[in-house]
Amino acid sequence: MVTLSIGNTFIAKWTYSLHEKCALQDHTIRLEIRQDLYDNNDNHSMKTLVFTIISCAYSLTCVAVDEPTVKVISVIDGNTIEILTGDGDRFPLLLKGIDSPDSGQSHALEARKFLEDLILNKQVILTVSGKDRYGKRIGEVRAEGMTDPRVELIRAGLAWTTESNDEFEGLKEHARAQGLGLWEDENPTPPWLYRRQQSMLMAKGS
Repeated sequence: MVTLSIGNTFIAKWTYSLHEKCALQDHTIRLEIRQDLYDNNDNHSMKTLVFTIISCAYSLTCVAVDEPTVKVISVIDGNTIEILTGDGDRFPLLLKGIDSPDSGQSHALEARKFLEDLILNKQVILTVSGKDRYGKRIGEVRAEGMTDPRVELIRAGLAWTTESNDEFEGLKEHARAQGLGLWEDENPTPPWLYRRQQSMLMAKGS
């Protein structure tokens, strides 16, 4: 709950609730304004004040939704982690803009262990940017004093890039030139192609 006062005069209070933690723009605001002040001030300035209060409440709520502090409770693979919110909700998160070797591929275990060493059991700030076609959240995590784990994975040669990002591309090409991680192989199979191949094999076998 947030309250607004001018001097010792209470003006208004508002509360908000988040329907889906760590989702974007999914919230409800309930605003309570002193009725006597509103009834006795039907001029433009009071209406302006009310509008300002609502705008402030909305802005504060958006910050709370977009960037909560959460805990990384497990690492599923080199680019997928499991999040625990302060309210006890837990869900997988795909790290935005990268893809690491899948289970069964060379360097898959190395990528997962590398990410575990970076962020497992740490408190991080979460930013969710969307969902994939299966409904999994996509986003990024960061913490004070910690380099973006996506950067570290690409730099170590343990992740491909999946979107246009000059920094990521530069790191990937440097890792490739040095023959680091998955780039030890002359022509490594990208995980999205590997998944497609596995799906085709399963379809043939069924």
